[in-house]
Amino acid sequence: MDVLIWLMVLVASTLMFRYAAGTLSLTTPNLVSIVYYYSFLLSSFIGALLISLGMDDYYMIRKLFRPEEYRRIGFVVVCFVMIVFPLAMVVVSRLCGFEARQEFHAYLQKPLSPLTGATGDQVFYAFLALSLLSFVAIAYMIWKTPTIPVFALLTGTDESLAALRIEASRHFAGNVLFRNIFAITRFLRLPKNPLFLSLFVYFSI
Repeated sequence: MDVLIWLMVLVASTLMFRYAAGTLSLTTPNLVSIVYYYSFLLSSFIGALLISLGMDDYYMIRKLFRPEEYRRIGFVVVCFVMIVFPLAMVVVSRLCGFEARQEFHAYLQKPLSPLTGATGDQVFYAFLALSLLSFVAIAYMIWKTPTIPVFALLTGTDESLAALRIEASRHFAGNVLFRNIFAITRFLRLPKNPLFLSLFVYFSI
């Protein structure tokens, strides 16, 4: 029954997200599609089904007073959010007369315009310098972190990955401000930085 409900919610939510985003194509990502694929589908929705079916080994769930009841509550809440969130975007878009598909297509077709008072080379070298800074910060982060959970998963470990993630965060031996500003949040601010490596390290640690 849970699988059937999950599939129905998945289809309805995907259709509404596609309407709100204009497209969910992986080759032309946008803010809404990234939120859908990562924040909702990968981070929450798939996990909610696995937890509801009991296919998990998360140490925090075992410590709850009524774990089975909270599994059900969590599943229902996640399904509710998967429907209501895109539905709200669709309603607002219709009320405002906003056509996401047309707007996104026009955005992709619009020619690039240089920043005021800056040449293309100046912008390129500025972003290059900031990207190199991000790479250095990520290397520093890996160097000062005793255990990288994803690396531990690949090499084999008996410990919980959630516990390893908490341990890696708490036992970071370097400068926390430098890590947070340059290695973690940098990819949220700059469009031409080492995005994928930053994402990998961020979600690993």
